[in-house]
Amino acid sequence: MDDYAGVQLYQDGAPVALFSGAPSDTGAALSATYTPATPGYYQWFITVVDNETPPHESVPSDTFGTPLSIPFGETFDVAGEPNPALWINHNADVNDRSNNPPSAPYALNLNGMPFGEDIVELKPLDLSGMAGSGVVFRYSYQPQGNGNAPEPVDSLRVYFKNDLGNWIEVKAYPGTPLAPFVEEVIPLDSVSAGDGTFFYSQFQVRFRSTGGVGNFPNDDWFIDDVFLGPLVRIDEQVSGVPKRFSLEQNYPNPFNPGTKILFALPRASRITLHVFDVTGRQVRKLAEGQFSSGRHQVVWDGRDDAGVPVASGVYFYRLKAGSRFVQTRKMVLLR
Repeated sequence: MDDYAGVQLYQDGAPVALFSGAPSDTGAALSATYTPATPGYYQWFITVVDNETPPHESVPSDTFGTPLSIPFGETFDVAGEPNPALWINHNADVNDRSNNPPSAPYALNLNGMPFGEDIVELKPLDLSGMAGSGVVFRYSYQPQGNGNAPEPVDSLRVYFKNDLGNWIEVKAYPGTPLAPFVEEVIPLDSVSAGDGTFFYSQFQVRFRSTGGVGNFPNDDWFIDDVFLGPLVRIDEQVSGVPKRFSLEQNYPNPFNPGTKILFALPRASRITLHVFDVTGRQVRKLAEGQFSSGRHQVVWDGRDDAGVPVASGVYFYRLKAGSRFVQTRKMVLLR
């Protein structure tokens, strides 16, 4: 290889970086890092280019998405299209037609309109190295809601995608008349991944409804409160008072427009909880003062101290408690 020029990186179909290399076969293993100017979730592929004039370019590699990370949460709190930064959607929508959803008033609705099948897929999520760490997939589901009851053959199915590109069916629910939302918890370590594994950088989840064809709402299924990540430790679930100070990852993350921040205090303490941008400038004072022992929750609505919505991007929230505890976590706002 005597005319190699480099590797061209594409972001959502547009070239964004060229990583040049020696124009000879050195046998070296090359790597490079690229950070997009605006945080977000994009589609990526690469090509190889030569040093001819004009340059020649190879066929593109496979396309990969920016992987999400855990803990991941989604409460479907905005009506309309499921957040396209998080979901690949085929015909489903978020609406208020479910019955008493866990995160009122909205839930994801799959109703088979108009082609008899709706599919919603979580964008790739990085589970590399997470085998044996207690990762679970949790969601709540409901048949019918305030719409049409799915018949027994009008099923809701849940799939996981392994590293071989195979969709593995992990749950299937036959249609029934209206029932309350039921929470399902699936430990990933307990599910067969076929000949592959679920613990890789492009793991995905698929919700799929199958039913009759019609240009009207039919065969309704609803999904709410989706979570992917490690469960809270059992000793902290059953104990009335936390054993240690802690600041949890916000939920959902990424989020729009609001997110929940939870923290735990083993004893009554004076705390401050502030949000900062990437420059270190304070954006919002979320909480300050004396708090009792126990678990506390604060909601950030994506606004600054003046009540103005802030721009999409990476933000940090920091908890100071007592005289010594300080912890900071990162979150992503996508508008």
